[in-house]
Amino acid sequence: MQEPRGSDCVVKRRVYNALGQVTPPIRNVVLVTPEAEPFYRKGGLGNVCGELAAALSRAGLTTHLVTGWYESMQANPPPCIEGGVSCSVAIGPRKYDMSVLRGVYNGVTHCFLSIPGLIREAYEGSSPLDFALALCEGAFRAIESMVHLGLMERPDILHAHDWPTALVPVFLRAKYGNNPVFQQTASVLTVHNAKHMGGWIPGHRFPELGISGEHWPNLEQPGEPDKFCLLRGGVRYAHKLNAVSRTNREEMLTPFGGFGLERDYLERANDFAGIVNGISYDEWPSITPEDKARAKTELQKQFGFECRKQIPLLGMVARIDKQKGVKLAAAVIGRLLERTKGGLQFVYLGQGHPMDPYAVETSASLDMLAQRWPRNVRFVRSYSTAEQKAVFRAIDIFLYPSEFEPCGTRPVVALRHRVPCVVTRTGGLADNFTEYNPITGEGNGWLLEAPREDELERAIERALALFKQRKHWARITANAAAADHSWDRPVHEYIRLYAEAAETARNKR
Repeated sequence: MQEPRGSDCVVKRRVYNALGQVTPPIRNVVLVTPEAEPFYRKGGLGNVCGELAAALSRAGLTTHLVTGWYESMQANPPPCIEGGVSCSVAIGPRKYDMSVLRGVYNGVTHCFLSIPGLIREAYEGSSPLDFALALCEGAFRAIESMVHLGLMERPDILHAHDWPTALVPVFLRAKYGNNPVFQQTASVLTVHNAKHMGGWIPGHRFPELGISGEHWPNLEQPGEPDKFCLLRGGVRYAHKLNAVSRTNREEMLTPFGGFGLERDYLERANDFAGIVNGISYDEWPSITPEDKARAKTELQKQFGFECRKQIPLLGMVARIDKQKGVKLAAAVIGRLLERTKGGLQFVYLGQGHPMDPYAVETSASLDMLAQRWPRNVRFVRSYSTAEQKAVFRAIDIFLYPSEFEPCGTRPVVALRHRVPCVVTRTGGLADNFTEYNPITGEGNGWLLEAPREDELERAIERALALFKQRKHWARITANAAAADHSWDRPVHEYIRLYAEAAETARNKR
């Protein structure tokens, strides 16, 4: 295998060496996910899966990604899509016709499952079990068909992501383990958000999984003997587990972060990794201080703010969800604006589900804040990449006072744009951020010990005080930009995890 050339040759050589050293060797990886950039994204999961797949391909693995072909994609299909594979798939007592559309992007073969009437939109339009069965059964049938047609090699690893694909490890062990296509395949499950489990499925639907009753105890919902849990099945059957940060892994072993499955995570502790997500440096290029100053002025003009570099511009980019502490941030920003008589500016970019009471109430609070301070506050109901880039390039301080945060890629994107952050000490935020120390000049932000208004207010006050000190501000923004949050290190760790999963699977055969 040829080694890569270019400026990042040293890092990539280490990954290539890892490929040659693992036993058994890992060559073919299939990611199964409900969403992936650039074709379909509902949130951070889509960012991570698309970028991870591309990073694995750059590292030398043959990488496929299986996801849904959703109705919102069909009106404007990606130009790289080519002719598909047709087959049937049994889901519960019924058989469906399925088409598998294929397209190559960033070295990754994306395989889109089209099952008319069953796969409509991710997470919407059907029950969680129907959606999960369509993705997981469809993935196995698609892979099997493409292997038989010579369109791909037998997979070494099936890498499932979150509850919609948590049945992949279950089916591999309980249903497809003797299939020649999957006899040498191991599974990995990454839990991106342990709170979301796919709901509690009534026990009378268990036969639709097509596995014997002996597997019921491993899927049974804790404390609910007549219901079962998709995520629990994946946790118990995957050859290796992964959380998206080291601290979040530790939290998931406790009631705080396990959300009822902490005993299962604890039982699998020896097979449980914590790999921090990277971000795409191609998608999020670095920025110079001069370009940042110009971007700030442009955004201030666009939003009708006072154009002064001396006034701190704070920002927040997140979906409107209780987890993210949005209402908390709005309340504190309102008080600080009153106290400073408009001495700061604030931009919020994001939106919530229209049926979520928290999102509706918080959106109303943000609207009222913007009406009260039209020259200081702007609420933008969007989550587009273009608008995110404009905000990150312009702001001085980023807020992310989450109740819990498995990884937290938006604050890492902020660091890439020379923006120090106010964050809660939890999950991936605890891994990626340290409080700035004015004596040593170390640190890249300000940390809350708990997501409370008083904690957030004090942290923002520390940030605003430092903003006025030119020497310290230059140091903390340089610290923010200096850290390596690319995919180079995580992809190396994933390759190691895949090798360990393959070894575990081989020992259990």
